[in-house]
Amino acid sequence: MENDKSIDILNYIKRINSFPNVYITYRIMLTILMLVVLAEMSFSKLKIIQVYLKSTMSQKRLHELVILFEK
Repeated sequence: MENDKSIDILNYIKRINSFPNVYITYRIMLTILMLVVLAEMSFSKLKIIQVYLKSTMSQKRLHELVILFEK
């Protein structure tokens, strides 16, 4: 829901075409916000995996499970 509003605002700024710097800034801001969310989700998944397996595995196995869990 919030994402739809953000895209609507971005499209409106692009349509009026009188504030090109605002359009570029808003695009960068939305990109950064998405990257932060994706990073937080990855750490959350890692925490779930570690708690579930009680941290009894090797670093290599943990890394492989994180890769599987993200796909």
